[in-house]
Amino acid sequence: MRAAEAVTSLIIRMAPGLAEGPKPGTLSPRLLAGTAIAIPILVVSLSAAVYFQREGSQAFRDFLSQAQSAVVSAQIRPTAAESRPDWELAHALLSDAARYGASDDSRALRAQVDLALDQLNLVSRLDFRPSVSGGFGSQARITGLAATASDLFVLDSGQGSIWHAWATGRGYEVDRTFECLGAAGVPDNLGPTVDIVIQHEPGALGAEGVVAVDTLGGLLYCAADRRPASGHLTPPDAGWGTIAAVDLFADRLYVLDPQGNQVWSFDATGGLFAGPPSLYFVDNVPDLSAAVDIAVAEEELFLLFSDGRLDRCARERDDTSGDVHVTCENGVPFIDQRAGFEGLPHVPGVVLEAMTYSPPPEPSLYFLDASGPSLVHYSLRLVFQGVFMPRDPLGGQATAFALGPPNDLFLAVGSQVYFAQPIP
Repeated sequence: MRAAEAVTSLIIRMAPGLAEGPKPGTLSPRLLAGTAIAIPILVVSLSAAVYFQREGSQAFRDFLSQAQSAVVSAQIRPTAAESRPDWELAHALLSDAARYGASDDSRALRAQVDLALDQLNLVSRLDFRPSVSGGFGSQARITGLAATASDLFVLDSGQGSIWHAWATGRGYEVDRTFECLGAAGVPDNLGPTVDIVIQHEPGALGAEGVVAVDTLGGLLYCAADRRPASGHLTPPDAGWGTIAAVDLFADRLYVLDPQGNQVWSFDATGGLFAGPPSLYFVDNVPDLSAAVDIAVAEEELFLLFSDGRLDRCARERDDTSGDVHVTCENGVPFIDQRAGFEGLPHVPGVVLEAMTYSPPPEPSLYFLDASGPSLVHYSLRLVFQGVFMPRDPLGGQATAFALGPPNDLFLAVGSQVYFAQPIP
């Protein structure tokens, strides 16, 4: 019925006289002329539509058949490395077929091909779930996350606040009594907050909580059921450039100042970082102007740069003279033992934008690929371990990530924080 109506409408538009109808016993010249024009055009249009539909169906069948052949070829290869080109070809052919249509067979084959490539690429697709029902508000702009086994802290730069949520077993519930950045009574002279890090008990407030640091060294200590405390990092003699990132390891706070071309460290006294700063680099200071993140693991310090390059540094003390020297390996090679990926600087197609250290029992490094979004996992020797990705799209790029013991993964996308638990 709809097709007939469409055809009638098309004829009337091309031959307006038809809409008026002929007078009894007459056929007007206008009607005859309109019909003479409309009918051939309609025939050609319908013929073209049928032709392209037939051609599209044939193209779909051809691409699907070729993809099926590529899958058979992949399955009979003697090694996984030799099968990779066939699986990748099948993936490309199915993408071509999808331009012309889909069927139960094509969808099933696509699932088979995706699974095979995931296994070859060590990709784990996880069910990331919203942590908080409804997210953190339409104005939220999440730029930092920190997590413990039971608590999630969210730096919301859009609303100038830090949220606390506690685990319920099914998700997280926002702690409406939590006082921190943006709360009444909290000093309002803090600058833009750069990062938040977990401070374990007793910390500055006698409980496990979070430390927030702004671009010029302002400090805020927050914990559940505690009044927040503020402070300020003692600036170096030349003053701060701009603090870009911080990390906390064994009661020592490490501060990355790319503009000042230095990493500073502060020891906690009674949980407060109130003492003078210590130079990390005492000699042979590298160029840190493009450094974007920092991670401290035992005796090593890792520096991530905007181009995805990674430096690994270590401090060594001379037992005879007592002098401290820092040695750095610039542009540490990422080691990928998968066939076809040897010698690459890091996972192809991935932009490493942030990182964090995962402590024992399996000490390692996790990197954020915001556009994926995905988390790329390497050992401390920079040997590729795998990639964790959402099974379903989360609707945008990730703006922050965190790890929570024992193996929780958190991704901030838009106004929501999603979490997943990889199978051990």
